[in-house]
Amino acid sequence: MNHENLLAGFERFALKSPNNIALSIDERDYTYGELLSRVQAIAGWIQFAITPSNSRIGILTSRDISGYISIFGAAWAGATFVPLNPKIPVERLEKIMHQADLIGVIYDDSCSDVFKCMSVGVKRIKNIRLVNGLSSQVQSNNKPLKVPANTCDSDPVYLMFTSGTTGNPKGILATVGNLKHYLRFMQQRYQIKTFDRLSQVFELSFDASIFDLFMSINHGASFHVVPENLLLAPGAFIKEKMLTLWFGVPSHISFMNKMGLLVPNSFPELRISVFGGEPMPKASMDVWRIAAPNSKMDNVYGPTEATITCFVQDCNDSTAVTEDREVMSIGKPYDDMYGAIVDEASNFVGLEQKGQLLISGPQVTSGYWSNEELTHLKFRELVHPTFGQRRWYFTGDMAYEDKDGIFHHLGRIDNQIKLSGYRVELEEIDAVLRKAACCDAVAAVPWPAEHGSARGIVAFICGSKRDLVVIREKMLDILPQYMVPRRFIFSESLPYTLNGKVDRKLLAEKLEKEVKH
Repeated sequence: MNHENLLAGFERFALKSPNNIALSIDERDYTYGELLSRVQAIAGWIQFAITPSNSRIGILTSRDISGYISIFGAAWAGATFVPLNPKIPVERLEKIMHQADLIGVIYDDSCSDVFKCMSVGVKRIKNIRLVNGLSSQVQSNNKPLKVPANTCDSDPVYLMFTSGTTGNPKGILATVGNLKHYLRFMQQRYQIKTFDRLSQVFELSFDASIFDLFMSINHGASFHVVPENLLLAPGAFIKEKMLTLWFGVPSHISFMNKMGLLVPNSFPELRISVFGGEPMPKASMDVWRIAAPNSKMDNVYGPTEATITCFVQDCNDSTAVTEDREVMSIGKPYDDMYGAIVDEASNFVGLEQKGQLLISGPQVTSGYWSNEELTHLKFRELVHPTFGQRRWYFTGDMAYEDKDGIFHHLGRIDNQIKLSGYRVELEEIDAVLRKAACCDAVAAVPWPAEHGSARGIVAFICGSKRDLVVIREKMLDILPQYMVPRRFIFSESLPYTLNGKVDRKLLAEKLEKEVKH
């Protein structure tokens, strides 16, 4: 059995080329040698102050040097890191911390006020405050851990919490084996080299950030943290830092295009562009293809339960578009991963038939943390007519597989609503709205809605120059009248979740406030 640590590549490059840049943040570059010494120091504190190995360590930081050092330090020590986003309410943070049953907490100096607001019970957990990734306590009281801990594929590496329908966060525990398969496939596809310069835009509590961190330092490359004020329009940053790999969400394209920032050959240095997290409009991909003409472009898909992403579509093939949606398909599963579609009775269906998307393979996690009931519901053993008996994860996403084996994502099952007695998919309305308004930043919100049923649709549009009458007429040409929004709201911006998806819930709350006032 392979016991190599997830950061074995980082160790090799840090010893071989300690003066190479590993991380760039806040106009400060950190070399591999600097990163290594700080990682070894925090790993020493984790190993000697917190036992046994595989302990769960909460990391209360944002996208800062302390957060990166803490994640790498936990992986180096063989511990399980639990990212805690300081931007979410303290009450929810405490709920996550209690659910995770943390042994220790590492927090950045900028999060001191958040930590002070925690309950006495939380503050009694072993904790340490870092300032710029350093701590006098660590340096004076503990020896650095010079050699990374041996790990097994079954060892946990991180515990991520996502939103739960009951209001309680759902914890997903990924193992070393889950992550190794993902990282191995990514390297086979993108061939990261020492000259590569990767972006870092995702919050550490969003599992997509794992790609930025581990893919860069394990291959001698560098990752560059996009400043908070440039997250929506990072074009100048991409050019200034001469990034060679961009990993973001499609809304980045929509916003930059609206601002007129995507002229031809804007980003000649980019050799790889990866987008995920939400549907990729074909129009957006066409714009990006012109702006980054030398770039390989991929649309990726995957839930946290299947370790970051597990489907990919090469968008240089502009024919791979989901019919009637004008969005890029999600493509095919990664090597050794499997996709299938089932009907409402959990029976596998044939090609071109719509149903729920299921995923199987080595990236599928063991289930939900301390929630056997939900695990049994969403992770099940089924016998597939071709793949045989396998353990499948029920994604809750609508999809179909076409005759070429390409999968097409149709939205969330829970984004299906009842409208005038009909079953309606909000993503279908979004697709027509994008086309009618000639812009990508749109959202259809059921309103007023209760218990999955709505009396109408309100459309939010950002960046369209078309007249409302024209938009409505073009939608009526395609959709039945009951699916056409009763109200259109033109907005300068749309709210997005921390994961970069349009926040329909926040838009619905905005409508609710209008009624109350």
